[in-house]
Amino acid sequence: MEERRGLERRVRQREREQEVQKEVRSAQPIPIPPTKQKHLKESHQQLEQNIQTLIHMSKLKCLHRHFSGWHSVVLDKKLCMDKVVALCDWRRQLK
Repeated sequence: MEERRGLERRVRQREREQEVQKEVRSAQPIPIPPTKQKHLKESHQQLEQNIQTLIHMSKLKCLHRHFSGWHSVVLDKKLCMDKVVALCDWRRQLK
């Protein structure tokens, strides 16, 4: 009976040790081959470049939107001023 208990204890102890070893192995990073590292670095650079391009395009769209609004206001003011000038010229000619 005691032998059986001792054997069961040893079996449980070994199982615990194996679980701990598995956890330690899974916690350690797996070394990546140099070719994969190079590929990952290139893909990361490509992704970074795509993000920078999207940001640049977004800024250009914003700038275009604001410039178009400003240009529209300027043209409206110029048109209004041209009408005022034309009206003044007409009144001057009537006198």
